[in-house]
This record gives sequence, structure tokens and C-alpha cells, in this order.
Amino acid sequence: MPASGTIKAMKAPRRPWVMYLIAFGFLLFAFNGFLRGWQALTDWNLLQSVGLRPGPGYLVLTGAVYGLSGLAVTLGLWFGWRKAGRLGRGLAFFYFAWFWIDKMLISQNPAAKVNWPFAAIMSLLILGLVLGGLWLRPVRQYLREMDQDTQDVTGENQ
Repeated sequence: MPASGTIKAMKAPRRPWVMYLIAFGFLLFAFNGFLRGWQALTDWNLLQSVGLRPGPGYLVLTGAVYGLSGLAVTLGLWFGWRKAGRLGRGLAFFYFAWFWIDKMLISQNPAAKVNWPFAAIMSLLILGLVLGGLWLRPVRQYLREMDQDTQDVTGENQ
């Protein structure tokens, strides 16, 4: 206890400004996933009647996965959960990979493959921004992925 008899309250680390952008991006992704699933449920009969392949069940399932995982990352980043940065980086890679698997292999609509150069550039840009933002020193400190001094998670001095 300090000599004055008062206890100093620990101040919560300040959320870096880039965290707002990244969390908002994951929140938009989650919203889009939930919307995808909801629309597939409400238009199930229409989607079956036009012969959508792989089918509305696939849209519901992937929408739920995108929505729930995006929401988990958003909450983790917002509240500063220690594993949120790793989860965000992992899901960014997963989203990127699944987007391309879905676009080039699963989707049977030829229109999905038309504008792939633009989609490739944009998806790589977004992936780079998310990964770069989550690797920034203030973000890693906020998420307690590195000591407040100069040592990061891997034990290397910076």
C-alpha cells in the first residue's frame, strides 16, 4: 500500500484508433453473414426453384459461421481479449481462403468468375490491411500480446 494510504486504480489501456476500424470491419462482416443466412432462409423456396447450387442450406450454414465468428472477433477486439488478435488474424486468413474456394470451386455460377482480377486485388488489399492493423504495436499492447516493455510474444526484443 502506498505511504499515503490510498490505492491507485489501475487504468485500463486506451483502445488504439485502428482498433475501431478493424472491429467495425469484422462487425460489418458479421452483419453480412447473418444477413446472408437470414435471406437464404426467407427465400428458401425461390432459391430452390431457380436451381441454386450448392443450395440454400449452404448459404444458411456459411452465413451463420461468418456471422458468429465475425461477432466473436468483434467482441474480442472491442473488449481487449488476449486471444482476439490471433483469432482475428486466423479468421482473416480463413475468410480470404474460403472466399476464393467458394468463388472458384464451389459456386457453379459462371458470373462469379468474371471479375476475378479486381476481386483478387481487393481481397489481398483488405487482408493486408487487417493483418497489418492487428500487428501494429499499440494494438498488440492493447490486446496484451506483448509486454509493455520491448519484448513481444515470441520472446524477441524489439
